[in-house]
Amino acid sequence: MDYAQFNEIKVSRFILGSNPFSGFSHQSPARDVEMRHFFTTTHIKDTLRHAEELGVNTLIARSDYHVMRMLMEYRDEGGALQWFAQTCPEVGSHEACILRAHANGAKAVHLHGGVMDNAYAQGKLNDVPAAIDLIHEKGMLAGIAAHNHKVTPGPRNTWTWIIICAAITTPSAATNTPNTTQTHQSSTLKRTGNR
Repeated sequence: MDYAQFNEIKVSRFILGSNPFSGFSHQSPARDVEMRHFFTTTHIKDTLRHAEELGVNTLIARSDYHVMRMLMEYRDEGGALQWFAQTCPEVGSHEACILRAHANGAKAVHLHGGVMDNAYAQGKLNDVPAAIDLIHEKGMLAGIAAHNHKVTPGPRNTWTWIIICAAITTPSAATNTPNTTQTHQSSTLKRTGNR
């Protein structure tokens, strides 16, 4: 496995995603239910352990109570994957999610892609710099997710260590609806600035 270094954080170039663990198929409600039945907490923890065996050292997962409880059990059982958290609009503001992720051991936080797309479409990206600053203040890598390549956390010359998660599909009407995502997200870590 190849790794990249971001400050003191070593990140596998393959990062484990977690949408199936939370039942987000982006296909149909029936498939979502099927995923939730298949991915029991035990099965999720087995999947994380298998990823570790393959050299993966990073998981991107939501900062919701289901994920945090599962990660607590996984770590209590010796699991070592580091957690890069995603904010979850349905369980709190950017600030609440960032603080919850920090309190539960996240190494990085990125702002939810559907929320970022909607904020961009509405011209309301004003709270993004403060959220990025809070993530950095808590000592974590900061980033955004988006399904529209035009969405950025601010002028490029202000970026420091940041995670950019971007979809590899073409944006659609989803950019005008909060909490809507598209299929086939990929994550890229990008080093910018001096931090």
